[in-house]
Amino acid sequence: MDPVEFGTLVTLFANTRGKDETKMLLRSVLTNREMADIVRRIKIARWLQRGMTYDQIAELTDAGRTTIALVGNALKSNGGIFERILHRTPQILSPIERSILSRLKRGK
Repeated sequence: MDPVEFGTLVTLFANTRGKDETKMLLRSVLTNREMADIVRRIKIARWLQRGMTYDQIAELTDAGRTTIALVGNALKSNGGIFERILHRTPQILSPIERSILSRLKRGK
């Protein structure tokens, strides 16, 4: 991606005022599919942080090993910024995710 265009994107999001405006901007510039893909990558990152295997994550998300590996690399790239931000971001799990993670912890 062109550095100037990337800078424009960063500036656009940096200029939002709070969560509500950020939500509105995301819905304005991304399709539902694009947002779902981003959310899936965030889930993959969180599960990698918890020590889940590629096979477990693939089963939950239908993501390929390449995608999971890319997300794993992203956690460590750019000084680990993705990982640091995830650690300070509250996690909201759906009931299904809670159930799956609970079963995995019990080894089932």
